[in-house]
Amino acid sequence: VPLLHYPENISSELLLLNKEYAWHIGGGFSQHDVQEWKLLYHSSLHGQSFNTFLGNVTNGDAQTVLVIKDTEGSVYGAYASQPWERHSDFYGDMKTFLFKLYPEPSIFRPTGANKSLQWASIKGTHLPPAHSPILPFPTRAGSDQKLLNVGGYK
Repeated sequence: VPLLHYPENISSELLLLNKEYAWHIGGGFSQHDVQEWKLLYHSSLHGQSFNTFLGNVTNGDAQTVLVIKDTEGSVYGAYASQPWERHSDFYGDMKTFLFKLYPEPSIFRPTGANKSLQWASIKGTHLPPAHSPILPFPTRAGSDQKLLNVGGYK
């Protein structure tokens, strides 16, 4: 289980990633990648802006874990094996995966059917589209939904 680093001023009720969740996600990583994770972005601390998100999680060749909690209480996210960079098309590699932590933990690996793995464009940042074969669970992050919290970890 990675050692989780948080700012001192964050309330424990706002934390999206606990040791149990990190253990579930960490099963997909090498031992080196599981040692320590630091909170880089939290929507309750940094605001709900993708520009701020990108500014906080972009630092060289770092891979990130994106954790989302929706208004229904479901917790899910993605592991981005490549750094978040603005591209005109999808990029990434087969190490990228999606996960669901609550209510029922699961990890969803890419099928290889397409290369829709990760995308950060001038117009926004995206995980694979809902119709993508590597996204086997419904998303609740549509334009008519409000996300409670988003957290990015390295």
